[in-house]
Parts: sequence; C-alpha cells; structure tokens
Amino acid sequence: MNVKELVRNALRCRKVPRPPFIPLIGSYLTRVDQYSLKETWSDPGLLHQALRNTQQLLNYDAVVMPLDTSLEAEAFGLPVRWDGGKPEIGGRLSREEPPPFDSEAWLGRGRVPVFIEAATRYAQVEGKQIPLFASVSGPLSVWSGLYGRQAGSDEGADLSDLPHLETVVQAVIALCREYAEAGVDGIIVNEGSSGASQESLVALSGVYKPIFNVIRHFNLPGVLRSPQQTEGNRFPFTSLGADACICSLHPHSGGENIRGAIGIPLKQDFWSEASDSLPIVGFGSAFKNKGVFLTTESPLDQEDIDLLDLQDRIEQLLTDAYWNG
Repeated sequence: MNVKELVRNALRCRKVPRPPFIPLIGSYLTRVDQYSLKETWSDPGLLHQALRNTQQLLNYDAVVMPLDTSLEAEAFGLPVRWDGGKPEIGGRLSREEPPPFDSEAWLGRGRVPVFIEAATRYAQVEGKQIPLFASVSGPLSVWSGLYGRQAGSDEGADLSDLPHLETVVQAVIALCREYAEAGVDGIIVNEGSSGASQESLVALSGVYKPIFNVIRHFNLPGVLRSPQQTEGNRFPFTSLGADACICSLHPHSGGENIRGAIGIPLKQDFWSEASDSLPIVGFGSAFKNKGVFLTTESPLDQEDIDLLDLQDRIEQLLTDAYWNG
C-alpha cells in the first residue's frame, strides 16, 4: 500500500496497517530553504519548493497547505501586516459594511493566487506520490477576521444571523473550488480559531453543507478542523473523546449518527525526548477499522521542537511494527 492509498483508505474508514500522519507543519516550512514566512507565502515558487523540501526532510504522509487566517481577509481587500514575522490583519470592516465580493476578482487578489499556483505545481509533480491537502479558513474564522470580533463572543447570539455571513460562505466555496481544480487530494476547513463553541457549530451545520457539497462534487475528502472538544460533548461531524478536534466529514449530511474519519492531535510534549508513548488512552489497534489519522495539536514551531526529536518521532509513527507490536 503506497502513501496515497494509505491516506485515502484511512479517510474512507477502511482497514489500514497504521494511521497516516498528516501534520500542520507551521514554521518548519521555512527550515530547509531559510526564507522568511513572508517571502515563502508571497511567492508560488518558494512556497512550492518549501512544501516539497519540508516533506522530504521530515517524511510525513501528506502535505497540508499553510493555515493562514489572513489569506481570505486580504482577498477581501484588508491590509496585512507582518509583525513578528507572521501575518496579521491590519484593518477591519464595520459591522454594517458588506465585504466586497466578485468571485473572479477575489480569487486574483492578495496572496490567494500565490497559494493556488503553489498547490497546482505541487499536485502536478510531487502530488503524484504524496497527497496534498488545501487549507481554507472556515466562514466563522473569516468573518471574525473581517469584523475584528470572535463570531461567538456575544452570549446567546444566533450565529446564523451574523451580517454578511452568506457572502463569506460564497468566498470559501470559490476558494475550495479553485483548490479542487488545482488537483489537491482533500480540503481542510479550519475553524480552530473562530471562537465559536461546539454548540454553535452544531447549530450552524447548514452553513457548512454547501461548502462540503462542493468538496464532495470533486470527490475529495473534506476535513473540518473544529474548536477543542469538551468531555461528553456530541458533535455531529464526529469526535473521539476530549482530544479529537479534527474531523473528516462523511459524504452524507446531518445528524449525530454520522461516521467519518477521526483526527487525533498529538500534543506538543509528544515531540520531546522525555515522552515515550502516544498520549491517547486506550488507542491500541482500534484505528484499523475506525478511520483514524494523526495530526498535530497546533502548527509545529521550529523554535519549540527540536528537529532531531521531530524526525525520530515521525519515523516511529511511520513504522508498521509500532502499531502492530
């Protein structure tokens, strides 16, 4: 079974020899070529090169495009500052002001065409062997970036009534379609920084339906990166205990009986030399028939995680004997 088959089968809840490792690579993207994040994320050649070289350095199972919550806001015309080497949205819209959106113009503005071109290049070459997942900010995260407030900040607020949310959804759909046509193997919708509760996302399941309908139209797996789960909370996009915050949506919509692949985030201390086991209680070999993949709790930061520890741990995760012993 090659890597693409491993990832595809795991996300479709088929039996696999081990769970695939699909990390959020963070600032490690700049490790090999030593360009800044601003340089890397602003040039399609450098971004493609970084995606390729970082995967070759660390040998994980699938490449994920950078999680950049400013990307969509920039396409809506808001300025972006690079304070501390990372992008920050430099302006906001008033709550009454609709975000200007024309699909063709929006897709050509800011760094969106840079990311699309880098994804296209990777998919055409390295993507034949190593799966590539696009990453888009979820509609609540985009809305929060545009209006400078977390979507769930008002107690008791009905998030379905957020002004101009439908326009934001249309922009997310346009970006998903563009990535799909670029040849990616799946799309991650990142709501990890939206500020919304799990209950809010449950109530908003209809907002996500058209987004994942588009993803399914291209026969791609769609992954929702949601806020951290809480104990006992049942979320219709499927969860596993308190640590499951990345979930792959089943091809059918609605209801708590959905069964999709489950993403297990490895906590930061897993990468340290002192840690000697997976921090998942009762994990065992249950993954084989339940569609589980491994990811990272947050994007990896090369300032915090030693390269040799990271390489050793990833090599361990990719060994069939580790899971079958």
